[in-house]
Amino acid sequence: MPVILGAVAAALTAYRLRQPAGYVAAVMIAAGKATWKLLAAADIADLPRLADALFPLMGCGFVLLAATAWGLRNPAVAVICCAAAALGVAIPSIADGFLVAAIVGVTALFVALGRDARRARDTPTVALLACSLLATYALGPMSSGEQTMTAQWIEQSINSAGQAAFALAAWRLLPIPTSRRETTNPRPPSAVGGS
Repeated sequence: MPVILGAVAAALTAYRLRQPAGYVAAVMIAAGKATWKLLAAADIADLPRLADALFPLMGCGFVLLAATAWGLRNPAVAVICCAAAALGVAIPSIADGFLVAAIVGVTALFVALGRDARRARDTPTVALLACSLLATYALGPMSSGEQTMTAQWIEQSINSAGQAAFALAAWRLLPIPTSRRETTNPRPPSAVGGS
């Protein structure tokens, strides 16, 4: 469930931003979150190479989505993020290092989205983003502890609640314009008698 909610949230955010880099980022996030976990959960296949792709795809995807949300429209940012993800997938020994990129990317994205919600005076959306971010931060220390059945259920519950909060926040933000989106101003009427 958290995998689907996270993918939906990323897709809604990309749709709101309406930038090619945002759509690429959403695909990277969904692929990183969903492919391995869904195949393993459905008992179709447990492919370690897909597990290794989790952090490179998610980390670089969140960094790219955050950059798009902050208004960075340079195609070089997308190329660098895609190249870094490909490198992380190709070299499994460095894949875990992309966890830092995921945390930085999620934090920067939620701050950008929270900024837009705050400017629209949408306090519930700011609260949803804060809850989702806290859930993300809580999962790190929990995953390094002893993995009992109870601990896994608690982790999944926190992850599901965090991703649901992100998806709901992304949905609530759809009608709110992004802060960096360029607006076209109509030309002022020409002066009477002017050429």
